[in-house]
Amino acid sequence: GPRAVTHYRGIRRYRSHPHLEVKLDTGRTHQIRVHMAHLNHPVVGDPMYGGRQRIPAACSEELIHCLKAFKRQALHARRLALHHPGNGKLMSWESATPPDMVSLIYELSKDVQIGADRKSTRLNSSHVVISYAVFCLKKKKKPTHTPPPPPPHPHPHSHPSLSLSC
Repeated sequence: GPRAVTHYRGIRRYRSHPHLEVKLDTGRTHQIRVHMAHLNHPVVGDPMYGGRQRIPAACSEELIHCLKAFKRQALHARRLALHHPGNGKLMSWESATPPDMVSLIYELSKDVQIGADRKSTRLNSSHVVISYAVFCLKKKKKPTHTPPPPPPHPHPHSHPSLSLSC
């Protein structure tokens, strides 16, 4: 398949879930979800790539309730920018973090204190929360020459490698 590039950095590491900012150089379907799952850090609330929700050991009742009640992927596009395909003009939109994600992040931050109170140093970052996804798709340049065809995959069941940048 086509190359997909995802840049990510940690905003905050909670006791059981990292909070990430993600920037895409490409815009493939499910790109963030696939890349995070490939790294064994699926997005909270993603049944397709994340499997069954894992509840962290020794967390608060409020966090358990918040995680179980979160009925969507913990993924929010704070900013979306792209070049209009017709006229090439840069277009962008921004959106505040939705209340359900603000509540989830709040409960995760309280859980850090609970873990510290219980002397728990175990970090189990099985699922991630991404509330600062920034989609800035670059304008495609028209090729000046025809590029050579990509090499065939070595095995019919192999998967293309992911280009992930930190």
